[in-house]
Amino acid sequence: MLVYHGSNMIVEKPELLRPNRALDFGNGFYTTLSLTQAQSFANNVVARNNNKGVPTISYYEIDYEKILQKLKVLIFDKPDEEWLDFVYECRTVKYTGKQYDIIVGPVANDTVYRVFRQY
Repeated sequence: MLVYHGSNMIVEKPELLRPNRALDFGNGFYTTLSLTQAQSFANNVVARNNNKGVPTISYYEIDYEKILQKLKVLIFDKPDEEWLDFVYECRTVKYTGKQYDIIVGPVANDTVYRVFRQY
């Protein structure tokens, strides 16, 4: 499975950096199955960083079946009430529940896409 990451630079080896704001699934390295969404994220990163860098898409091949077998994965199939509660707690930095290696699900923006957040 191919996943994309939008940034203001090439990310050859993903690192976990503390974001400057609360995100839908908490701290982590976010990827998406949508090239369009990755491009939008890349544009946003450049804009948030005072136009430093250029919108850049990095992509990674992952073995999704192996991930499901070996890591703790939380999957939200749709933006339902459980998903909304989780996103709210992450965005308000109040989440104290079970910890996961990867979270898969929609992000809360104007268009909902499935993303992968990796710890």
